[in-house]
Amino acid sequence: MIIKDNYAIAEHDRTQYVFMPGQMVDVELLKVREGEKVEIDKVVLIKIGDKLEIGQPHVKKAKITCTVVLHGRDKKIEGFKYEAKSRHRKNFGHKQHFTRLKVDSIELGENKVLAEAKTTATKGKKKKVAKKRASTSRSKILKKMTKTTSKKIVKKIAKKVPAKKSATRKVAKKAPSKRVSKRKVTKKAIKKSTEKATKK
Repeated sequence: MIIKDNYAIAEHDRTQYVFMPGQMVDVELLKVREGEKVEIDKVVLIKIGDKLEIGQPHVKKAKITCTVVLHGRDKKIEGFKYEAKSRHRKNFGHKQHFTRLKVDSIELGENKVLAEAKTTATKGKKKKVAKKRASTSRSKILKKMTKTTSKKIVKKIAKKVPAKKSATRKVAKKAPSKRVSKRKVTKKAIKKSTEKATKK
């Protein structure tokens, strides 16, 4: 990572952080109230202009001043414990506490770099641009939503409304023919036929 601007690398709670004037840095939890100032002396490396100094282990007469913006908790990290053949399963979560610092200045002896006033103006512009982008993106999303919802509604209506049945012509039922089938023979006809046969 190549940084052209003024910056410093300092230690805090066994971890190293990059501090640049005017920027926010999330650090391990500090027992300091919001709005108060904090000074960090354990500077490992510092660059101001063309000067670059590396500490052995720390740079002498180097100091970083910050203001505490807020105390918060990081995103939840979920864990799972499992032991074979013992029916032991356990879910757990963890949210790490942190303190957000705003870097006010970086000092190296007489040299001092303050947070520029331009950064605030640019931040305001960035916020406005972000709001405009958010509004445009929301309008696009709403348009898409309306299109999709209208299509879904049309489909539902089409399902509910039954399709028109084709007009079926009513065919008049034909009267039964007077002809008697061979199978349908009455008992009287059978009696007559038997009587004739006996007489003969």
